[in-house]
Amino acid sequence: MTGVTSNPQFPPLAFLKNKVPPALWPLCLSVAALASCLPESLEQVSHLSPGVAEGLGAWVFHIDGGRFADDVQLLDVSQGVDSGLLQLTSIPSLNWQGERTNDLASWNTFVVRTSEGWESTFELTDGSTLAMRYRIFGDTARGQVDVVDQIGQVSTYDLFGVRVPTTVLIGRSSSLATSAITDSTPRVLIELDDDPAQDRDFLDRLHSRSLVAMIAVPTEFVGRDGRPTWSEIRLWAKRGFGVAAHSRRHSPFTRDGADFASEVVGSLATMADHGLGTAVFVEPGNWPGPLSFDSAAKFRTWRGSLIRTFARVFEARFGLGSTTEPVPDSLAFGINHWTISGGASQWLISRLWAKAQAPNRFTIFLVHTWQLADASSLDWFLDTLATASQAGRIRIVHSITDVLR
Repeated sequence: MTGVTSNPQFPPLAFLKNKVPPALWPLCLSVAALASCLPESLEQVSHLSPGVAEGLGAWVFHIDGGRFADDVQLLDVSQGVDSGLLQLTSIPSLNWQGERTNDLASWNTFVVRTSEGWESTFELTDGSTLAMRYRIFGDTARGQVDVVDQIGQVSTYDLFGVRVPTTVLIGRSSSLATSAITDSTPRVLIELDDDPAQDRDFLDRLHSRSLVAMIAVPTEFVGRDGRPTWSEIRLWAKRGFGVAAHSRRHSPFTRDGADFASEVVGSLATMADHGLGTAVFVEPGNWPGPLSFDSAAKFRTWRGSLIRTFARVFEARFGLGSTTEPVPDSLAFGINHWTISGGASQWLISRLWAKAQAPNRFTIFLVHTWQLADASSLDWFLDTLATASQAGRIRIVHSITDVLR
């Protein structure tokens, strides 16, 4: 710990600076000895003083540098049971490869609320120390971290975080009931994106043919400008249709960082809040720059880690629209689709349909119903699907999760 106190760039916790003599800082930064350093007035800082409630609960953070750059960190802040101190727990997340990780696993951790914001110190299991300081603006946190390695070298990185509702954590830990693949019959998924008003007619056309689809929902679109409401979407779910999160705003102005994280986590949370919890996230096709997942390299970052942590399936544009089944996790992230709206010719759709009928194939046909020149323009294809399904030549599934390994 000598490196921590000898380097003037390392900021001890605010209450230590203000209440404890500098000579005692090395002792106080060891949480095991914290009790001997706490000033009597600490309770005024940490025992649910004004503003403390805003920081309680679960948060996902990203530290923009060093060994943390490609990961996200899940942290839970709660009130201590036996004292006024706040407790901070590091929860394992997943990296972009789907491997369990916990970069902030520590021997000792504590957190305080000060007039300057929130400050936390971690004594990490590798012998380094990490100090976080951040301020909260609504459901977003922004700040910095200082990492002090075993020889006292300090590295400073930017930090942001977004609040994680309980519903998302529950959905993250629950198991998915996937149907077992028992034969080589090809599976087909029809997908409807964006929740436009035109979905109503198309969903009726599917239902009348005993077909189902997966509805990908931008959560802030629901019920606006004549679009289907949450009640309508729940009704379709009861009829066997699947659902997926499709961001909150589906905006080309989505910014990298906390805004992107909020679009992913927030949409999954809203789906769950409305009784439509899902493990599938569908990328909006108009996201800009690094958020346009048109190559596998763009997924091999903290953004991929964030999505891996909160969803089991990520439909993007760097995979294939048709693949073998059952689908392993490695293909479920980045799986693509074939779009059959927006001017796709009958000849092209027929060729894609021929490929989809190969044994052991899983194919996603995407329809933007707002792009259809006429509501009945795909009736011929729906009739073809219905005939093949009734004959047992294909199986229509309601979600990508139906074909996961």
